[in-house]
Amino acid sequence: MLMLLNEFSDNIVAVRLTNTVDSEDITSLLAEVQQRLQRYASVRIWYEFDKDFTSMTLGSLWEEATLSLFHLTDISRVVIISASEHSTGVANALAIMMPCQVEVFNAEQKTQARQWLVSDDKD
Repeated sequence: MLMLLNEFSDNIVAVRLTNTVDSEDITSLLAEVQQRLQRYASVRIWYEFDKDFTSMTLGSLWEEATLSLFHLTDISRVVIISASEHSTGVANALAIMMPCQVEVFNAEQKTQARQWLVSDDKD
């Protein structure tokens, strides 16, 4: 399941992933990204894996790859918050698919993750 989070500025699409994430979840994320891109030249994404996250279906991974492919220059940064060793593995796999700067943080590093995501550094 994927839940939108509303605790960030409008150019950041923030989601929490819990239980099993399927292709419909990623399709809704894609729709949200496209909606924000009507107002901004690029967006940033915050993926937060909840401790209850179990898996991503094959279809959701395909949709995620599609998101990356069709928005090569539309996504400028991605933060992935991992709550467990299992989600760290999934996070690292997602990071490989992203055509932009990606940083993976653990759940205790949310403050640093937020600072990095909103930063204008081009490191």
